[in-house]
Amino acid sequence: YMGGGTFGIEAAADFYFGKSVKDLNLAEAAMLAGLFKAPTKYAPHINLPAARARANVVLSNLVDSGFMTEGQVLQARLHPADVVDRGEQKSPDYFLDWAFDEVKKIAKPGQHSLVAHTTFDANIQKAAEESVEFHLRQFGKEYNVTEGAVVVIETNGAVRAIVGGRDYGASQFNRATKALRQTGSSFKPYVYATAMEHGFTPDSVVSGGAISWGNWSPHNYSGGSAGNVTLLTAIAKSINTVPVRLAKDYLGIGPIKAMAESMGVESPLEAHKTMVLGTSGMTVMDQATGYSVFAQNGFVGSRHGITQLVTRTGEVVYDWAKDAPQPHRVLSEKALKYMNTMLA
Repeated sequence: YMGGGTFGIEAAADFYFGKSVKDLNLAEAAMLAGLFKAPTKYAPHINLPAARARANVVLSNLVDSGFMTEGQVLQARLHPADVVDRGEQKSPDYFLDWAFDEVKKIAKPGQHSLVAHTTFDANIQKAAEESVEFHLRQFGKEYNVTEGAVVVIETNGAVRAIVGGRDYGASQFNRATKALRQTGSSFKPYVYATAMEHGFTPDSVVSGGAISWGNWSPHNYSGGSAGNVTLLTAIAKSINTVPVRLAKDYLGIGPIKAMAESMGVESPLEAHKTMVLGTSGMTVMDQATGYSVFAQNGFVGSRHGITQLVTRTGEVVYDWAKDAPQPHRVLSEKALKYMNTMLA
């Protein structure tokens, strides 16, 4: 991976300099060589000064290794490479970083020159980026929030857009796929989905009164007792004591954890009693995957960013539709109906 959504030296030469690799001058070649160490950090369309500094290191290494003399690299130092001005054109780097990791898992040893077809949708990506920027400008200062993340995923698991942060140039850390954050009340649907599979219904009545579990005594946001309430009311009002009581007295932590994992959560959930109130860290990607089950008739699809891998000669070496696990049911029809009623 060479940054900017490019894979391979030829594609990088065309993207950054608008020419074939055989037509590169020394300064340009040194800049491309510098990308191998950290393509997202030294990509010249993201940080040209850093890319030029890295190119200088490459030139120094050529001299120190005896491949060239200082006189031969002097012009490349004095006239560092410029890149093609692509104006407002943006590369979906967070998505591409994630998709490249997927390619590395899929591709077999020895398959070095491949064309990857992705699930990416430029219009959805643009809308997602604009939404993150709008909400950070509008509410960031009030809530002391400086970053945001978005994942847009279809019901079959196809990831259409990823926003891993406000500015890829400033930080390449993908908050959508790598940041483990407490989910709070957004974890509760996994608890209620487990309950629906264990004979409960939206009209089932459970006590929302005070409860203690060992040395833990969770409270409701209002601070008072909720009394006896239906599960529909409990989730609508985000009452804390009800899912805790479900876990403690009826379900257990293990089945809830298993339910979340079956719905596509890959983050390492801590099987602790406080998990039911979202204290275990999860990624935005996991939440998008898990919630998609409610929209896909109780099925979970294998999330993916790659639809096909094709060789330069046109041979398809990977096809998601044929090679990947297909969507499978994780919620019964009855449980799904109940959950969609509760979340409506």
